Amino acid sequence: MPLRAPVIMLAAYNAWLILVLNPGRPGSQFQYCCSSSFFGSMDAVRNSRMARVFSFPWGAAPIAASTVGLAIALNSLDAPSRLGLGILDLGRGPTTRQRDYCELLKSELDSVTILPSDPEYRAVNELGCCIAQPRNTEDVRSLVRILTAKNTPFAIRSWGHSPNPFDANIDGVVLISLDNLDEITYDEGKQLVSLGPGGRWGTVYTSLEQYGVTMVGGRRTSIVTKVTWPTLPFKDGWGGVQTFALDQMPRVLQALHDYQTAPDKDLHANLIINFGATNDTILTLIYMDPVERPAAFAPFFELTPTFDSTGFYTLREITTTFVIPPVPRWTWYTNSFKPTPEFYGKLSEILTTAPEVATLKALQGGTLLATFQPINENLVLEGEKHGGNALGLEPVNQTWLALDVAWWNEADDDVAYDATEALLAKINKEAKADGAFLDYIFINDASDRQPVLASYGSENVQKLRNVQRAYDPAGIFQKLVPGGQKIPRH
Repeated sequence: MPLRAPVIMLAAYNAWLILVLNPGRPGSQFQYCCSSSFFGSMDAVRNSRMARVFSFPWGAAPIAASTVGLAIALNSLDAPSRLGLGILDLGRGPTTRQRDYCELLKSELDSVTILPSDPEYRAVNELGCCIAQPRNTEDVRSLVRILTAKNTPFAIRSWGHSPNPFDANIDGVVLISLDNLDEITYDEGKQLVSLGPGGRWGTVYTSLEQYGVTMVGGRRTSIVTKVTWPTLPFKDGWGGVQTFALDQMPRVLQALHDYQTAPDKDLHANLIINFGATNDTILTLIYMDPVERPAAFAPFFELTPTFDSTGFYTLREITTTFVIPPVPRWTWYTNSFKPTPEFYGKLSEILTTAPEVATLKALQGGTLLATFQPINENLVLEGEKHGGNALGLEPVNQTWLALDVAWWNEADDDVAYDATEALLAKINKEAKADGAFLDYIFINDASDRQPVLASYGSENVQKLRNVQRAYDPAGIFQKLVPGGQKIPRH
């Protein structure tokens, strides 16, 4: 079966994996102005428990390039060969020196720079001492050139979402906001779509519907000013949401196991399960052909949902079912494992009876959502056919589990983090005991405290390190961009 189905079917579910698995796919091209914020390390800042600042809407910037370390050579920016930067206290607001940087930026790039004293600053509603909103690639190049020449820390934001510190904002220095780079251009002849990182996926899917095509979605993580990517034919599919009572979780996970281990996997089918330890279990199904109640989902049809909205939908309509609750404090952690009935049984027990779950429930606004994302071995094998990737994925059926935790009060931060980390440690211990544990850590759902890039394996880490040394020899994105996962130093 051609790869069309698995490429499309993950589009609603963090499907940037396909981008990474197929880095050399014909017709794919990126325009860069500088490298990813993955590079380097700023542990003292990254590990601090500062207030989480993040934006919720889905982003339209590709993650593949930054994951495999493909970034523009900073040599073209006339960057200094060596930068010295002490650890900054970024939580106390702008210092006089930082305000001077912003004034300098305003004087050189007035049309794209917003200061707190400017009327439009309040509408943007960010924390940076100043906000730069570039309109094109040249603006971005100029911004990075000025900031690196003055050793000014900065953060990068497009329309993504992340609870990790500095991933999408920074307090007291400079935020580069890519909102204005929201191009959506479709070439019908070549069946390619060009996107800017400031767009939103709902708008992208809506724009492509008129042509009967779609594309793989993903999140932002680097300064990418434009991505051109192949589209895939798609108009309508079948799917929707079903919910199940809490006591049905063991049966839902058994159905998930049966779905994952079925022979001759139907590549048009995919799903995601959100187990609400403080609410119901939510099953979202998607089948990338207009076939009602396809056989691939038969294990779930034996269950009795408390709510069922399945039917025929466009991809845009299905993705609107993903709603992020407006809770002000949020974190997430992730792991991966091979699906076995024994481990799913233990996992069900942990998520319903562990004392850490009770601790999280007791917090004001305390919410725990365990998200199950089944990944078929065919995706890994197809990636290897197209040149491989830097993720170190094993070619086996696997599940990527995310623990999404939210709470209301800053005073509960330590309790929430400690309980979540203890819960994940308990899950990992059982997975290892059952021989189900996998090393891979899915970057989209990882905490900034998790060693994501190290989980790719030493050989892949060395490849990323070589790319970093080639394209960021001055260590600009090690020292000046505190957000993002970093390549281990050793």
